[in-house]
Amino acid sequence: MSRHLLMAILVVVGMLGGQAVRQGHVNPVVRTVMLRQFLGTVVVDEHLGQAFIATSVGQGGAGSIMALDTRMGARIRTIAVRQVPWALAVDARTDTVFGATRNGVLAINPRAGTVAHVITLPALTNPVLGVDEQANRLVVAGSVPDTRPYASPRSVVDVLDAQSGTLLHGSMLRGRATAIAVDARTDRAFVVQDDSVAVVSMTNGQIIRHVPVGRGPRAMAVDIATGRVFVIDDGTASVRVLDARTGALIGTVPVGVEPWALAVDERTNHVFVVNQAVRGTVSMLDAISGRLLRTIEVGVNPVAVATEARSGRVFVANGGVLHSSANINPTGSVTELDAMSGTPLRTIPLSNSFLPRIVAIDEQAGRALVVSDVLGVSGSSAVTLLDATR
Repeated sequence: MSRHLLMAILVVVGMLGGQAVRQGHVNPVVRTVMLRQFLGTVVVDEHLGQAFIATSVGQGGAGSIMALDTRMGARIRTIAVRQVPWALAVDARTDTVFGATRNGVLAINPRAGTVAHVITLPALTNPVLGVDEQANRLVVAGSVPDTRPYASPRSVVDVLDAQSGTLLHGSMLRGRATAIAVDARTDRAFVVQDDSVAVVSMTNGQIIRHVPVGRGPRAMAVDIATGRVFVIDDGTASVRVLDARTGALIGTVPVGVEPWALAVDERTNHVFVVNQAVRGTVSMLDAISGRLLRTIEVGVNPVAVATEARSGRVFVANGGVLHSSANINPTGSVTELDAMSGTPLRTIPLSNSFLPRIVAIDEQAGRALVVSDVLGVSGSSAVTLLDATR
């Protein structure tokens, strides 16, 4: 090999190596957008490439829904509403955003930036909302106010026509409704209550069964590919696995301390459960067998998780801690995991004053959105837009 050829090869290798190093250190933060008080609900319409975030604007329950471009983070518009939605859901087929308030459901046209119509319902406390896009139905559940002394908490679950707002079916539930998930394939809605999950037929609104799921059911996710429903039980530090058609309890899987949120990756058949102990972990489960595959150390106080199928990554929002006595770094961050192996890929630090609360994904845009509380600025939050492909 000639001297000049060898030098040329070394130059090319050096250039490629330098490029690899630079790519490995590319800052994935696309943009940070400051918000008014954030109420904890955000949805993404991947067809429009927009995220919708509910915020409050003052006293009396009035608020707004901000539309954010998920590719570049630009504010598109702010839609004023009389009541701030406690829950948001999107129907990507019709490009309609629904917001559940204390007195009904708002149907929002995001292209026009207007409330198309309001579906009036009896007063509900902290309503939750799900969409069945295939059958064009909404499922709304919430606690019913009851001023009677020593009255046991009750909830209702209503199935509505998403286009007309017509009430199709309604049923009473025992306990407080705190979370909901919809499985269009099995025609089931699953409602988390105080100590159980109610399995509801969306065809006739009947309660098929109540499934005991421990002392502290919290978050829930449906895996359509495996026909499973995964329910976090904080009281026993476990995940209950249900059959998505019958609601039958299939198994119980022990996870880490203080399980808080979970997400399903249908490509790998893995379930990721964030455990909110101060020194946080993620439990990776096999969605088919329910077996615990591994426990992964992440950042401080993880509070949210989402999967991004195109890049094969999992994004874990680490909320940090508020008390310096814990003697650990209180800064919020995002940990990226490989969805197949669970291996931590990197940790992305956020601003010192940002404490993440939720993470959402737009796969078509290749973006992860992290919504954080901002310490030291009363009633303020921020959205950090990350490039999920870098």
